[in-house]
Amino acid sequence: MIIDDNARVITNKMIIPAHYVMEIHSPDIALKALPGQFLHIKVTNNTSPLLRRPISIHMRDREKGSISILYRVVGTGTQLLSHYKPGDRINIIGPLGNCFPLAAEFKRIAVVGGGIGTAPLLFLALEAVNSGRDVLYIEGARCRDALLLSEHLGNSGCRVMVATDDGSLGYRGFPTELLKSRLERESFDAVYACGPKPMLKGIKKLSLEYRTPAFISLEERMGCGIGACLSCVCKVIADGGRGAEYRKVCTDGPVFPAEAVMFDE
Repeated sequence: MIIDDNARVITNKMIIPAHYVMEIHSPDIALKALPGQFLHIKVTNNTSPLLRRPISIHMRDREKGSISILYRVVGTGTQLLSHYKPGDRINIIGPLGNCFPLAAEFKRIAVVGGGIGTAPLLFLALEAVNSGRDVLYIEGARCRDALLLSEHLGNSGCRVMVATDDGSLGYRGFPTELLKSRLERESFDAVYACGPKPMLKGIKKLSLEYRTPAFISLEERMGCGIGACLSCVCKVIADGGRGAEYRKVCTDGPVFPAEAVMFDE
């Protein structure tokens, strides 16, 4: 069941320039949310901007009845979102979309986030650790100051590795290169990723090369968020690999098996 909630903002803090974490009190959504799902957020009480903003669920605290989102200010909607203060009410619909599949046989997993794409992955990593899985968490960013590593990772039990484009912290290069180096040293039962399309394309390539299942979360512009407007479709392999079809990221995704997604060349 999708929940429509005029929820109370608990905190809305900038963690690095232009990036915020907002914690929202919404017990019903916190109870139902799964890693990979998202909220559709009405950022004002008027018609400008008209459309809601889809933002993935970053964390949840069932005991506190709260969920958190991690977002980057990129336009009018997210700029307005950054102005919310504790105690304000905000209209959210969720949880929407499917979730990252955590099959029982996936005991050792790698989680790879690039830039703001790391937003839905902390929730996944914490759920995986709490269910007894070995988790390697790789985060990639332009530089040290652009990393979005959560303080919650420190005591989570995850093995954390960092890749920066300029080498200012951790591995110098792309997170996919770091993942490839780990795949050559150890085996994983599954890989999960979210980030820019070139990175996801690289994840798909590694998934096929090392025969490791991979699941990627796609970030597309959405209109309605419930499958009616068809503005967020992506192309996937169909008919046993002989054809292609379009799927809605909002309701068929946002998580898809990497091998099924067709990236434009």
